[in-house]
Amino acid sequence: MIGPVVRHIEYLYHGCKSRSATLSEKDRKNHYKQMLHEDTDAGMMRMLEAFLESAPQLVLQMYIILTETPDDGLLMSIIRPVSMVGSWIGVSWSLVSYHKALRASHNEEEIGLSLCGTIFYYIWRACEVGPRVVVLALFASQFQYYMLIAVAVHWATMSIWVALQKPEFYRKTIDKIVFDVVIGYILIFCFQNVQSGHTRYRAMLYYFVIYAENLVMLVAWQYITTQKSAWYYFAALGIIPGAIVIHIVVQLLYYKCCHPRSMDIVCCINPVENYNCYQSVCHEIKSNEESKADTGVNNGQTFEV
Repeated sequence: MIGPVVRHIEYLYHGCKSRSATLSEKDRKNHYKQMLHEDTDAGMMRMLEAFLESAPQLVLQMYIILTETPDDGLLMSIIRPVSMVGSWIGVSWSLVSYHKALRASHNEEEIGLSLCGTIFYYIWRACEVGPRVVVLALFASQFQYYMLIAVAVHWATMSIWVALQKPEFYRKTIDKIVFDVVIGYILIFCFQNVQSGHTRYRAMLYYFVIYAENLVMLVAWQYITTQKSAWYYFAALGIIPGAIVIHIVVQLLYYKCCHPRSMDIVCCINPVENYNCYQSVCHEIKSNEESKADTGVNNGQTFEV
């Protein structure tokens, strides 16, 4: 919990230094770059915190609602759904916040996300995370421990998949393993890119697996459940497939209409942002002169903005 606090303090420190009149322009620009990297690290930590805390709690709370007899008072029957919606919004927004910080840290001269782009990106992520949480809770309500087995298999598979992409963020083997496992956990809920270059095939493969899992779990729940008269029965059957359609449409609209470089994107060629999921701030910040001579390789990775 202390990590985000430290990052924010360092962010403020470098932000103040970047505006100091006593420093040279070169030093101010270096502090500004460091400030952007600190913001990216803080965003990464907020995102991890959201997925480690809020996402599992969302699944658990929805599971409790589906399996327990509703005997809460009026106040709790209002507070619990509001709390769940708030957690869903928080998890989705953590992805947006990190995405915006990542864009800025890779190229401070790059045009940032517009209001339209932010809205579309948020809807895209919300329609990715929300239905996943719902379908996991529905499946768990009927299959209990089998859901944990399914999630564990998915987690292990995604961790291996990340390792096979050979992200070069860390040199020590143990650090690489921890990174692969953590990103594999996030991939239980949503897509994160960990490799440079075009990612359309990796994204297509991931979303094919996720959509297939969601639909299989939904059909299995629909077949087994005895609560076919419950209010959420038909809602779930409509929300999950509908969210898949909205997710695809909004994602395409984002890249075609609202992406900062939408004019350079050919339709159906680059469906996923070519940013790595994480770049450690523990590297030397180069001056402008060094950056101009740079080949575009950072920490062993190329970043296409």
